[in-house]
Amino acid sequence: MDRNCGFNERTKETFTKLTPQNRGYIWLTDHFKSNNRPYYLQINTFPDNTGVFCLGIGKQLPKRLKNAEILQNKLIEKFEQDKSKLNHYIVTVKGNKNEDFLRTTYRLNLSNPQNPKVTPIIKVYKK
Repeated sequence: MDRNCGFNERTKETFTKLTPQNRGYIWLTDHFKSNNRPYYLQINTFPDNTGVFCLGIGKQLPKRLKNAEILQNKLIEKFEQDKSKLNHYIVTVKGNKNEDFLRTTYRLNLSNPQNPKVTPIIKVYKK
């Protein structure tokens, strides 16, 4: 997998084209329905421990999740389904050394998967 949710066959050309830090693996896949259509959320992780969120419809290959750039390429600490709301997820990301926060928890709302909403819930700042 690459950082744009592209699937790449394991060939010599692919390994030459994609640098090691851009070769990802599927960390998690969660299937859900919205408006009676099947979707899946896929999170790909990379050697630097960052993650990329991808969204697929039915059996189509996934595409990078739009309107969720605040979550993309971040250090994902925790990911779980929000049991209180359908098609909502709780995502906790760590800040890196250049950011002023230790971690932030977000709600990812996929009730309308074509227009996802990401809302910060809690932000823990560095001293």
